[in-house]
Amino acid sequence: MNNGTPKLLTFHQSGYRLDFGRVRHTENSTSQCSCSGYCGPDNFDAKMKELDLPDGMPVLNIIDAVLTGEGYEYVIRGPMVDVDLEDEEISKCPEASEMLRLGVSGEYKSLLNLHDASKEVGIKTGPLDSVSIKVHLENWRKRGAVIGKIQNGAIVWDA
Repeated sequence: MNNGTPKLLTFHQSGYRLDFGRVRHTENSTSQCSCSGYCGPDNFDAKMKELDLPDGMPVLNIIDAVLTGEGYEYVIRGPMVDVDLEDEEISKCPEASEMLRLGVSGEYKSLLNLHDASKEVGIKTGPLDSVSIKVHLENWRKRGAVIGKIQNGAIVWDA
């Protein structure tokens, strides 16, 4: 169980998201935790001191990648990240029952349809599946995202 240590920093069009994973609140209560803000990678230095980010934590910049067709499609059709999964781990969405399929509407129905379509064309993970940080970073790297890590209180981007 996570003790509240940040695990992934992502920069996107409107700012950043910092994922902590599942955090225990009480003996029987956990939840996925994250925080977000409005600064980007170029002016994040002051925020880093406040957030106390651990050395080696991965950083993902998808700002330019989502402006490509492949990146934009991945936002819609790609899996979610679960920062608590191990290296290559994938958590598949359970098969929806017919009763559920009849009762859902709106955005969830659209996601369910996209998820079903991804299975039909042989895509490994759909929009309702979850992948580890390692898989998430590699999927975004293929779509042009910039990846780095926290080192000595600064972001060091991969070459």
